[in-house]
Parts: sequence; C-alpha cells; structure tokens
Amino acid sequence: MDDENKPFSGYRWAIITFLLVTMPFLFFTFNSYTNLKNKQREEFQSLNREAIEIFSSELTHYLSILDGIKTLFVASTNVEIHEWDSYLNAIIEYDEFSAVKSIAFLPQVKSSELNKFLETARRTINPDYQVTPSGKRDVYFPVYYLTTFQKTVQVYGKDHYSIPECRNAIDEAIKTKKTQATEKLILSDSTTGVIIYLPIYKKIYSNTKRENGVLIGLIACSLAPEYFFPPLLKGTKSEDFIIEVYDGKITSAENLLLSTKSDNYLSDGKAHKPEYEMSYNEKFAGRDYTIKFYSTPVFEAKVSNLFPLILGITGIITGILSGGIVGLQIRSRKQAHELLGVIKKSNDELRQANEQLKNQINEKTELLKEVEFEKNLFDELLENIPDAVYFKDKDSRFLRCSKYALYKIGLPLEKIIGKTDFDLFTDEHARDAFEDEQQIIKTGKPIIGKVEREVWKDGKITYALTTKMPYRDKDGNIIGTLGISKDITEIRQVQNKLAEEKEILALTLNSIGDAVISTDELGRVILINPIAEQLTGWKANDAVGKPLREVFVIVNEQTRQPVEDPVEKVIKNGKTTGLANNTVLIAKDKTERIIADSAAPIKDSNGKTIGVVLVFRDVTDKYRYEEERIKVARLETIERFAGGLSHDFNNILTAIIGNISLVKMMLDQSNQAYTLLESAERSCVRAKNLTRQLLTFTKSGSPVTKPIQIASVLRQAVEMAAYGKNINLNYLIPNNLPLIEGDDSQLQQAFIHLATFSVQTIPPNGIIFIGAEQVVLNKNNCGTLEPGDYVKIIIQDHGEGVPPERIARFFEPYYAHTGPGSGVGLAAAESIIRRHKGRIDIHSIVEKGTTFTVYLPVSKKQPEKPPITFSTLPELRGKRLLVMDDEENICTLVKAILERYGLQVETSPNGEDAIKKFIAAKRSGVPFDLVILDLTIQSGVGGKDVVVELKKHDPNVKAVVSSGYSFDPIMSNYKDYGFVGVIQKPYSADELRNVITELLIQDEKN
Repeated sequence: MDDENKPFSGYRWAIITFLLVTMPFLFFTFNSYTNLKNKQREEFQSLNREAIEIFSSELTHYLSILDGIKTLFVASTNVEIHEWDSYLNAIIEYDEFSAVKSIAFLPQVKSSELNKFLETARRTINPDYQVTPSGKRDVYFPVYYLTTFQKTVQVYGKDHYSIPECRNAIDEAIKTKKTQATEKLILSDSTTGVIIYLPIYKKIYSNTKRENGVLIGLIACSLAPEYFFPPLLKGTKSEDFIIEVYDGKITSAENLLLSTKSDNYLSDGKAHKPEYEMSYNEKFAGRDYTIKFYSTPVFEAKVSNLFPLILGITGIITGILSGGIVGLQIRSRKQAHELLGVIKKSNDELRQANEQLKNQINEKTELLKEVEFEKNLFDELLENIPDAVYFKDKDSRFLRCSKYALYKIGLPLEKIIGKTDFDLFTDEHARDAFEDEQQIIKTGKPIIGKVEREVWKDGKITYALTTKMPYRDKDGNIIGTLGISKDITEIRQVQNKLAEEKEILALTLNSIGDAVISTDELGRVILINPIAEQLTGWKANDAVGKPLREVFVIVNEQTRQPVEDPVEKVIKNGKTTGLANNTVLIAKDKTERIIADSAAPIKDSNGKTIGVVLVFRDVTDKYRYEEERIKVARLETIERFAGGLSHDFNNILTAIIGNISLVKMMLDQSNQAYTLLESAERSCVRAKNLTRQLLTFTKSGSPVTKPIQIASVLRQAVEMAAYGKNINLNYLIPNNLPLIEGDDSQLQQAFIHLATFSVQTIPPNGIIFIGAEQVVLNKNNCGTLEPGDYVKIIIQDHGEGVPPERIARFFEPYYAHTGPGSGVGLAAAESIIRRHKGRIDIHSIVEKGTTFTVYLPVSKKQPEKPPITFSTLPELRGKRLLVMDDEENICTLVKAILERYGLQVETSPNGEDAIKKFIAAKRSGVPFDLVILDLTIQSGVGGKDVVVELKKHDPNVKAVVSSGYSFDPIMSNYKDYGFVGVIQKPYSADELRNVITELLIQDEKN
C-alpha cells in the first residue's frame, strides 16, 4: 500500500471497525429487549394458566362438595334436618365458601303430593312454611333445607321451578342427570351470579326387581363471582392482569358476569390499551364460560422501564470496545503477517484432517443408514402390528404407541405422550395396571398372558390378553416397561355366551321335571341331572364315569327280569327308542319306581353317534292312578246297582213294616200273632240295615250326621262282632272323649266290619285292644285330611296278619282275599269313614297282627236334643195330610195308618197331581196341615221340585221328605231344600206317628 493512501486506509479501517463493533451491540440491544418482551408475554401466559388452573380446581372442588351432599341423600333412607346441618357444618370447618351464597336442598314435589309435603315441612322445618310464589303447577322444587354464607338471607319454600331461567337449568339437569348451571341472573340479594343444580337420583328396591334411579330432588348452590376472585387470586400476581368472565362464548356487556377492572386501570386519565390479551373457554356445570385476561400498565412497565438502562449499558460497552479494537488493529496487522505462514502450514494439516474426517463421516453415514433401516423396520412394526404395543417410562407415562393402540384409544400420538392409564381408564383398572408395571420395574420380571378387564372413561368395557416386560437402555438399566396387548373382547364375549348357554343348559336340566342321563358311545355316564339323582339314588359325582347299567338298573315289573340296556340298543341301531310298559327302576337304596323313558342318539357334525341321552320320568303315581281309576269304575258299577236295589228294596220293606205295624195295631199284645209279627218286624229291621250297608257304596250324598258320643257306638260294635266268641276285649277309652259329627248306625256298621276282621284272625282266648284319644293333626302329619282336631280310634289284634301284596287292595269290594276280609264289609267300612271326612290306616305284619287306625273329625256343633217320642196318641183328629208316593201300596198303607189316628189323608201318585191337590185345598179354605213327599218319582216331578212349587203358593207349607235312598244330600240337609222334617224308608207306624206328632202338635205347643 502507498504512503499517500495510508490516511485513507486508516479511516476506512476505523469506520469498518466502528461499524463492526456497533452493529452487533445494536443487534444485541434490540434482541435483549425483544427477549424481555417475549419472556414478559410468556410470564403473562403462565399467570393466566395458573389462574385458570386455580379457577378450574376451585370450581371442581365446589362440585365435589355438592357430590358429597348428594351422597348423603343417596346413602340415607331419610335425611333429617339435623343430619343436613351436621354435614354442612363439618364441611365449613375445612372449607371457606368465598363464592357460595347459599346451598339448599330442593325436593321434587308433584302437585298431587303438595299438601302432604306441606304438612311434613311445617312439622319439621317451620310452622309457617309455604311454597312461594303460590300457584298451580305440575311439579315444584321449593327450598327445604338451607345453609347460607356471606350473611345471605333466603326464604324457605321459594319455588325455583317458577323462575324461567332456573326452570331451564333444572330441566336440563334432569334430562342429562348431571350438574347444570343457570344463565346469568340476579340472586336474591341483588348480586349477579349463577345457580348450580345437581339432580339426586336414588335406586329403589322392590320385592320383584331393582328399579332405575328415581329423582328425589336437587342440590342448589348459588355462586357470586365477585366474591370468588379476590381470595382466589391471593397467591397470584393479580396486579399484573385484569379478568373478565362472560356467560357463554359471546363477550358482550350483557353476558358479563365479573370484571376485576378498577379505577387504577386508567393511565393519565385515558383508557389504557392492553399490550397483552388472552381468552379461554371453560366448560362448567353444563354451560360455556369465556374468561378474558388483560395486561395492566403496571405489568407492561416492568420491561419498558428497563429500555433506557439497556441503551446506556450498550453505549458504554460499545465505546470501550471500539477503542480497544482500534489499538488491537495495529497489533493485529503485524501479527497477521506472522500468522500467514502458520495458516499456510495449518491449511496443509487441515487438508489432511479433512480427508480423515471425510472418511469418518462416510463410516458414520453407513452406520446411520443401518440405524435408519432398523428404525424404519421398528416404525413399520408399530404401524402394522395388529396388537396394541406401547412403551412407558418409570412413572407409567406413555412414550410410544403402535398404530393399533392409538386406534383403540381413539387419540393421536401427541395427545397420548405423557398420559397414564388414569387418564384413559377408570381408577380401578388403571391402578391394577400401574401396580403391575411398578412391580416389573422393581423386580425385572415380566408378566405374561394376563387377561385384563379394561373399563374406559366412557363406560366401555373391553378385554385384552397382555404381556408386559421391562424396557431397558443400552446399558441394561430398566427405564420403563414395554407392553403388548391383544384385544380378546370378541373371544371373551363368545366365551361368556358359551358360559351363559352352558349355565342355561344346566338350569334347564335342573329345572325340567324329567330325569336326564347322557352317556358316551361306550355307555359311560357323563351327565346326570338332579331329578335323575333323586330317582336313581346316585349322586352326580359318584355316577359320572360309571357304566349306565350300574346306575340305571331296570327290570320288568311282572317278570322281574332285567330290561335290555336302552343305550346299547340306541348305539346299535342309531335311532330313538323307548322302554316297554311295566318297566321298574331299582334305585341305589332298592326303592322301586315305574318309569317311562326314551333314549336318543347324540351325533356329531358328521352324523356319527358319539353318545346317548336318556330321558325318563316317574309314572308310578300315574300307573297307580290308572289302577285307582279302574277300581273307581268297579265301585261305580256297584254304586249304581246298590243305589237302585236299596231304593226298591226300601219301598218293599216300607210296605211290609207298615203293614206289620198296622196289623199289630189291630191285635192285642197278648195275642200269639202279635209276638210273631214283632219277630217279623225285627227281621225287617235287619233287612233295613242291610240296605243301609249297600248304600255306603253310593257316592251321591252324605250320611245324616249329628253330634254323637263315639265311645258307646264303638263299644257296641266291637261287642256285637265278638258276640259268642272266646275273645278278650281290652278297652282304653277316656270318659272325656269329645263328640264327633256322624251317623251312629253307619259308624257302628264300619266298626263291626273292622272288629269282625280282627275276631276272625286271632286264635281262641286272643286279645283285641280297642283304644281312643283326641289328637291334633297339622299340615305336617295330616296327610289327605284337613288339619284340625280328631278322635283317633285304634283296633289292634295279634292275629295272623296280612301280607304286603294284599294291603294295596285291602278295601276293594269282593277282592279275592285268601282268608278273612273278603266281601263288601271292609270296603263298606272304608266308604263310611271316608264319607265322614275321616281316614282308615292299616298296618299289618304277617304272624304279628293287624292294627286299624281310624281318624274322625271332632264335631263343632252342640249335641242335639233327643227326638220326642209319644207313648200315648196325641189329639190329631181333624188334621189334613197329603201323601205323594209313586208306590200305590205305600200310599194305601200310610193312608190307612194315619186315618186310624184320626187324620184326614189324601194321596198323589206324582208331583203334578200333588201340586194340583195342594192348590185346590188352599183355595177351598181347607188347606193341608202337612205334606209328605217322596224324593224320587219314577216318571214325574219328585219331592225336591214339588216343595219349591208349593212354597210359591204357601211360603209356610210344612213338607216332610221321604226316600228309600237315605244317602241323598237332601235327606242329610233337608232344611236347606225347604223341608221341615225327614223320614227314611222303611219306617214303622210308630216312627211315622212320632214325626207327624212332633211337627203338628209339638210345634203348636212351642
């Protein structure tokens, strides 16, 4: 460089040096200020987030308190006011309700239940309690329990449902079953705020089912934001920003709920335009709220005031450095020449180093390609693997997930990273997963093939087969966990469905009335239901695996030969088969039952028989019923024969006995013929008893019963049966035995037949025990009888006894017994006792003896007065009688007998004629004083219908029913059919006279 150019060159380098020094420091100054501004903005955003978090946390806290109050109502059957106060006071001790004006319970009161509700409220809350405002509404939500804060005063009984804004929020809360806030409104003390409603649903349990939750009321909480923010922002730099809260997403003055703006917000009398501004949308209690933050002059001045200081420091540093750089420039130029040589040498060395570095870079590049290839493989694996694969750190936070895992979770990867299972699943499942992962990190041992029940936040339930193992770094240190989960929800559903079907099958097999046994193709038992257990006597645990022939033992009832195994038969022909009739199943305890069954093959999908299912049922009762039906059919034949025979025979006996009585009336008692007639009359009485014995087989009616002392009847019957026999009778009959309701003559016949059997089976000088006592039968021991008081009668001998095969048919008439007991006697005894609503039990052991036990119900009536008999003939002259009977000889006989007593008698052969004569006599002024009507007329209207017609013309008519069929229900309950008396055929003249005298003369005396 020339000397003349040196000054210019010096200035040039000075200017360049100055610019080189100044420009970086100017840049530094600008960048410093910019960084301060950015940090200030970040600080502003951080303050906002902090305030929002505190805001959300506090609101959530309030909601949790309301949930706690809700739990009080759900957990209690009936919440009393002192429980409400105690619970709220307990909460107040730990919480400061800065924004809460009041908390109240609003029961749901329907219009139909309003009066009942007011009675309860006035009794428990306040005598002056009333629902306001008044008015007719379908439903009310009045204030019932109330706790106030901030010295707020509210009135009990205020109906929130009458306020439109409140009604909208209440309806939405009931609809969604979640907490719901009102829109902006003016609270009771002129404060702007909102009311939060939390519906309370309570599950109701009934006898048949569990019902869904029923709405019982609401928890109402009023919030005033102006009281909320000052204490809320105590821990924050509240002087740095202003908060405005709006109801909804529109930030208009009408929606403004709160503003922390004060007069200090103005700067120099002018409105301040904030440098920083942020907005947030917050969802709370079912409504959207917008929260806006503005920076204040105080906050903005924190950086603005630093700018002059930054400029001053920058200027000082620039001057010092400029001077130093100029001085250094001179020295640098000298040193530059020296360095040129060094640099040239260094360039050669650098060139060599670059070659080495290039080689190393090439090696690193190849290595990176391999790493990239491995990474691509790993990414492809995570992208395409059909299972959920995920990596977590030591705190169980997600680090990486496969594509399927993200699909299953339903969120992108950026929203999963850093989350835990507590953010995705319910606490129960998340806690189990967390504990498993921490155990793996602690022990280093994997968990393989665990079935996890995943309960998601939205309530969805899935199942996964999970394997988890430690996740290690390159040095082998555990830094987290690796999990692989396979979704087995569908498999689990299929398994559950199969389990349900298996359970349904088991319940079906356990519930059906038939016995079921299934076997394999070898005839071994593989399943047996409870009915089969009961019938075979084998428990399932003992029967399974055994050959069917050991469990299911069947023989022919008649031949007692084993029956062919039905399983072998089905396996052989491959078709459904059934058992032959009269098949008997012999149980494990040797109990025998007649069964009916069918066996069917069990085939696989290829049609191959792989087993047999055997279905059978106990038909013993049905079989016995059929036997009983045949027995009843035989008895019905005898009944028809006995009924017709006894009716006709009694008519004949009536004529014979009546004529004998009439002849006796004509003879002196000293006449020898009179004695002969008495003997003939006694024979007729025996014949009369024979017909009564035949009538015990008929079923159309009941015996003519009255309260009687059974002890005397029993003694007479046994002594008659033992008369003339060398037999010892041993009685044990108490004197206070109660009366029974019965027909003494029939019961005497029954006891004669039973005692006769014992007399015929014991040897000479044998003993027959006769005992009686009062017993009470209940539902556990009454058998076929009704529970109640009974007289128990025992006739016991020590004779030859009866074999078991005869016991079943012991009371059948004319059954071919080998020995005593043949004929109709025992059958008649059983029929008589049964018609008296009693029962005969027989217990007999061959060569040990037989015991008859008879149960007869105790009478609930008072004993009847003895019938009136007359030793002398009362004055009957002038009395008129009408006798209706289709037997002409009976009409003639009765007319002759009664006319001898001075009565006027007319007869009729049928009902039509009797009605005409009765009406004619009534109209002529000489009515009949008494009418005797035969119950059964061969061709015409009988006594039952005639008396109905006669009462139409004379309601006070006295009619006596007569019949040779004494077991007809009309004979037993004649008063129920309009008759005043009854006379059974055959009857004597004295019996006829006594009945007529009692009805005509004695009634007049009474």
